[in-house]
Amino acid sequence: MHPRTRRRTRTLATATVLALLAVPSAAVAAPEPSPRPVGPAGPQTAPRAVDPADKFTAGANRAFASASDETTDFWLRFAEKPDLSAAEGITSWSERGDYVYKTLLAAAETSQKDAIAELEAAGTKYTSHWATNAILVEDGSLDLATDLAADVEVLEVRPRTSYEAPKPVETTDSANETAAAAAAGPTWGIAAINADDLWREGFTGEGIVVANIDTGVDGSHPALSGQYRGAGAADPDAFNYFSADGRQGPHDGNGHGTHTMGTMVGGTVRTDAGMDRAVGVAPDAEWIAAGAMSAGGGLTDAALIASGEWILAPYDQGAANPVPDTTKRPHVVNNSWGADFSTDPFMEDIVTAWEAAGIFSTFSNGNAGGLGCAAAGSPASRTVNYAVGAYAQSGAIADFSSRGPGQSGTVKPDIAAPGVYVLSTLPGRSSAFWDGTSMAAPHVAGAVALLWDAEPELLGNVQATRAILDGTAHDVNDTECGGTTDDNNVWGEGKLDVLAAYELAQESTFTTTVPTISGEYRVGAPLTASVAPWSPVAAFTYQWRRDGDMIGERPSRPTPRTTPTSVPSCRSPSPARPPAPRRPPRPASRRPRSPSAP
Repeated sequence: MHPRTRRRTRTLATATVLALLAVPSAAVAAPEPSPRPVGPAGPQTAPRAVDPADKFTAGANRAFASASDETTDFWLRFAEKPDLSAAEGITSWSERGDYVYKTLLAAAETSQKDAIAELEAAGTKYTSHWATNAILVEDGSLDLATDLAADVEVLEVRPRTSYEAPKPVETTDSANETAAAAAAGPTWGIAAINADDLWREGFTGEGIVVANIDTGVDGSHPALSGQYRGAGAADPDAFNYFSADGRQGPHDGNGHGTHTMGTMVGGTVRTDAGMDRAVGVAPDAEWIAAGAMSAGGGLTDAALIASGEWILAPYDQGAANPVPDTTKRPHVVNNSWGADFSTDPFMEDIVTAWEAAGIFSTFSNGNAGGLGCAAAGSPASRTVNYAVGAYAQSGAIADFSSRGPGQSGTVKPDIAAPGVYVLSTLPGRSSAFWDGTSMAAPHVAGAVALLWDAEPELLGNVQATRAILDGTAHDVNDTECGGTTDDNNVWGEGKLDVLAAYELAQESTFTTTVPTISGEYRVGAPLTASVAPWSPVAAFTYQWRRDGDMIGERPSRPTPRTTPTSVPSCRSPSPARPPAPRRPPRPASRRPRSPSAP
């Protein structure tokens, strides 16, 4: 859905600070989307006997009480959350994304229709969203909000939030900066996670598309321009760049987004000392981006949600009637932003949809480590998100790296990566060394691009990829904020090692066999599915469809160096189609185009 508008002025209800975290195979057909799934994973339906006033959050009440003209902006959030679990079994990348998009869109259209009709009748400006089931209402009165809240589909009324994007801060340790600038070859962070070892194997991220939601990206930077997916196209920015400030084409007036993108996919930069340095973990991956910086210089909740929605289904922002194309979505998206000391579920439904669509997302854990434990910030602090802490070249955790726990005592961060004296790109053909968990998270995003290049069968399998990264991270025993030796609230699972992750993925290669279906194909007669042993042994299930197609699922979370056993099960009779056999790894003779590992 796209904005349907009436001409009204716009005011913001509340303001808080959100910091950019810088201290600077055969396809399986998709099932038809169901807007109202049933069962345990079905929609969360709002109670039918609720006083509309009870649906106003405390923040919304304050916003209306303080509104000078008796109107304010507010969010209507709807209860229905469609079940997206079937997406994981769809092996076609295009069909998987389309299924997630259509399922979410159907749920939003069904639950929002009465509210939209009332807004249209009132002549009120609004924006409807499908990736998060919500409507942003602009300059609405308390009476209108109360009437809308009476709709049984409405879960709550929430205020607007405006987020300030602070200026990035460069590192102040001149000794370390001088030493790093005088070196040649890949940055210390690339070497620390062993990304350059994968380059020698011939894997540099080719064929993988990464994105960030950030302040934008300077697309003209020579270390980034060649990797832009739109480079050389007749309409380069169509489906490749989203901008919340309304300006067309890749741009970045802040620098933060250009720096994080450089760490993911940048080529070579020349330092002030005259040394050529390779800065990008996956230098042959392509990039697209969502610039969430508003014209006023901040990050608003509306801009971040619109950016997250565009990641799921990119569209040509310059078109008169843009049509989303889910096939253009990225494989990996980095988020180097968040609010310290928070477990607010902001954008959690969008992140869940990203995963359902096969998109791996990373989040910076925050830069409030100096304030003690439980400083992790949302969205990273939420259980569903993959959070990244920062460490220095010395091997010590960065003093600013936020410690957990996060939501409901969850260990946060999930993993740690280089985040001190990180050299990367800046607008205007320049570069700089910056500190922050903002700099650590894109190391993980780039590592996933390398891993999915090297192991295509992992592509889209977010949980299996997380398990492999976690299982190969180097443990650091630091339980000052709780946790264990191998998983604690300072380091998470430990230090990222993408080479070890690749080696474990190689060990987990499956030799597959086709299931055999026996029995009489008629209504009421049982059918039996039997599968010869897989190597290594794997647990899997079948999902049977009414039209005769079957979705087969391999385990989503392989256990490192163990062999779980399980008997295949089938739930209703129908002919079966097995999971596609994995492709063999590419030969090691393939070499990266750029940069060259020393």
